Amino acid sequence: TRWRQVFGPKRYYACVYTADGSDLSELLVKHGLARIYGTRTALPDGRNSRLYLSQLGDLEATAKQVQLGGWRR
Repeated sequence: TRWRQVFGPKRYYACVYTADGSDLSELLVKHGLARIYGTRTALPDGRNSRLYLSQLGDLEATAKQVQLGGWRR
């Protein structure tokens, strides 16, 4: 959505962390409740976005393999 036209004057992006510091994106993908979609962009904490997407890809592949969440058949 970063380069798409928005309806309002601004668009905001956020990284969400749980109370214990876990990355919500990782948790959702790990449990099969989200899939990876989109494009790389600079992460606010300085992590390498290629490495981050690779890690998410590994989590998604595992969730698919063990049929968690939306990957359940």
